Amino acid sequence: MPIIVRDQQLEKVGSISDFLGKYPFFKESALKLNSQTKREVGPKGLLYVCQREFATTSPEDASIEVMGSEDATTCHLTVLKHTGSGAVCVSHCDGSSVPEGVRDMIQEVTTLSQGKPGHLELHVVGGFLDDKKTSEGLFLNILNLNDVVKNGIHWPIIYGIGVDMKTGEIFPASFAEKGPDDVPRGARNMIGKNANMASMYDFKKRQLHIGPFQYAPWPDAKVWLKLPDDVILNNMSTSPKVEPPDFVAHMRAVLKHVIENPNPRKTLFPGGKPRLYEKDSSGLWVKVDS
Repeated sequence: MPIIVRDQQLEKVGSISDFLGKYPFFKESALKLNSQTKREVGPKGLLYVCQREFATTSPEDASIEVMGSEDATTCHLTVLKHTGSGAVCVSHCDGSSVPEGVRDMIQEVTTLSQGKPGHLELHVVGGFLDDKKTSEGLFLNILNLNDVVKNGIHWPIIYGIGVDMKTGEIFPASFAEKGPDDVPRGARNMIGKNANMASMYDFKKRQLHIGPFQYAPWPDAKVWLKLPDDVILNNMSTSPKVEPPDFVAHMRAVLKHVIENPNPRKTLFPGGKPRLYEKDSSGLWVKVDS
């Protein structure tokens, strides 16, 4: 499927500077988004997407008010929207199986939009001018306008975004809660045997489904848990100078979880069943029988 920019098919580009040279108006739209005030989004009505995940729904889904994701440094966040149906897919891409993930995202949005005139819009947020140029490679793979220099160090301006499901507005966002099951979902990304991007939401049943998945053996997890914060930060991050403040705490929670659940097929997913969640009448996730 070709990407169309102002009625012209997107040309292949080899670098960020090449991209901006051909399409300078993207910088204007990026600056407009960067200038917006970040909103603090609570858990009510929220569908949060973790790293290496995507989720799709539409304005007809009364249980979801905001979709979003955060903690993107070298990662990229994408929003795929259908202009006719209002269906939206939010993803958090870290470079793993991006072509397959994009294919599945398009399939979910088009399935929700069948019979309705319109076209797909792609919005990409995240990445910055990191030393290893991880962001630039990921951006070009999905198709850096999110960079600020502080004391000689490049930082991302926007770490997270939200999508208002009623209006379709995209805005900079921060999320107090990133669950449910954000720690085991993080463990899947770190040492899971399946590196594919995962679709997390059944828009027909209005259910968030997690797993089942299995970790690779990690005999050194106990050793890592005892190491100082700076060692964990510098060895478990692609951008240790600019990670959000809770990065190390989250990594320690993941390590502890892996130690306590070395075989998640037994402890988290008995019988090979996923963990299912639905929104209750107050807009919060509650676990339901699978």
